Amino acid sequence: MPQKTPLYDLHLDNGGRMVEFAGWLMPVQFKGIIEEHNAVRENAGIFDIGHMGQIEVFDKDALQRLVTNDISLLAEWMGQYSFICNEDGTVLDDLIIYRLPDRFLVISNAVNAQNVFEKIKNADPNAAILYETRTAIALQGPLTLERFQKFVKADLKKLKHRQIIPVKINGSFDAVASRSGYSGEDGIELFFDKKAAADLWRQLLLESFEPCGLGSRDTLRIEAALPLYGHEIDAKTTPIDAGFDRFVRFEKGDFSGKEALLEQKKMGASKKLVGFELSGRAVPRQGYDIYSDGKKIGYVTSGTFSPTLKRSIGMGYLFAGTDETAGSPKVAIRDNYFDISFVKLPFYRRPKI
Repeated sequence: MPQKTPLYDLHLDNGGRMVEFAGWLMPVQFKGIIEEHNAVRENAGIFDIGHMGQIEVFDKDALQRLVTNDISLLAEWMGQYSFICNEDGTVLDDLIIYRLPDRFLVISNAVNAQNVFEKIKNADPNAAILYETRTAIALQGPLTLERFQKFVKADLKKLKHRQIIPVKINGSFDAVASRSGYSGEDGIELFFDKKAAADLWRQLLLESFEPCGLGSRDTLRIEAALPLYGHEIDAKTTPIDAGFDRFVRFEKGDFSGKEALLEQKKMGASKKLVGFELSGRAVPRQGYDIYSDGKKIGYVTSGTFSPTLKRSIGMGYLFAGTDETAGSPKVAIRDNYFDISFVKLPFYRRPKI
């Protein structure tokens, strides 16, 4: 049976349209994807991310031997992006790893949380997954810090990107808060006891945070060119394929998949992740093929009509050796071919204040 976050009943009360996602019943939308998307770009939205895996790890050396990034470079109360790979170098999952004084907090994708936990547990028998007691909420958008500041004493504007701090919400319960997110906007992610979730969600709604679902989370992350497991990264893709070499620290010592990744680094990636724009309002979807002069040169991993840019955009892979400056690239949508132009990622970058 699909699992439910502690906010499930509240989502129903607020008109959330629920769908099964990665083994969880989650809201795909409330008022509408475009309205929720624009709320995050222009104001502030909240997402239930209680389906994400939260894993506590106590053995630093064990974690270091699993992940691609170098956690020895991670200062206390800071986070870093990393991968945990299979022995063939393909991605088991992408992670955010936070270093706390006495442990690490590893945030994994919902679809992979159990597999990631089992691999970590084999290396660190004291590791624990926190589904039974903890949950999480993401607050995203340019007005997030201003609207959430009244809930905590810490000066949120002083937080660095991916810094995580202990806070007391409304002086009543403890949480850790990270200046991070998955939307391309500024924001805060909160990790805390699930018993406090419903009351906090209600209070955030009263502060004009717009409830947002998986639909707008996807359009936002595509505009920001953020990868999603099962799309840009998966068990057939390596971090090098996806252009994330900078998160693979070969010099740190052994880690899962290192030898395969070293070999690929030497031989070259088998494909290249690119972004493209589409003429017209047709929407490219995962699995659609990309052609140039009648020859298949790649495939789409994600696509949407961008509410911010008012045009269709997509990400996809081109096969090794493809010259993206040559020919007339097109994407095949059903029985039609639509012209595309390759563009630099990300499609959207938030304005600097």
